[in-house]
Amino acid sequence: MSDTTTTAPPTAKSPKQLRKDRWVLWGILSGVFLVGPVFITALISLSVYDNNHRVSIECTVTGAEFHIGGRGAKATTKSVRIDTSDCGILGISRVDASTSFEAVAAELAPGGRYVFEAGKGTLSLPPWVPTAVYSYEKID
Repeated sequence: MSDTTTTAPPTAKSPKQLRKDRWVLWGILSGVFLVGPVFITALISLSVYDNNHRVSIECTVTGAEFHIGGRGAKATTKSVRIDTSDCGILGISRVDASTSFEAVAAELAPGGRYVFEAGKGTLSLPPWVPTAVYSYEKID
């Protein structure tokens, strides 16, 4: 008589490994479908809050650069990054139709003092997150 017992091929996963794989899958799905929308909602809420709660801050500009975000032909997100000695990093992402981002960056002279109208929400974030700026005026 021959032995008819079958054994699993050596590449089959154990029940313990299958359970672990299911937990990893659920973790990834939870991250995509739960954490993702919460993060997007938080960003939209912060933008709305900043737009409705503005504060004036006086800062000394150390540099201003025009940036285009995105990749390749889809590079459409324009902004001006403003480095200051006393207010951290500021960012302008909206300008008047009659003004260009390049002109705004050129106008913000290093060493100049300006009053910026900034979003209160982004102002309270850590210093490496640019504070949203809606308008500015040179002081001296």
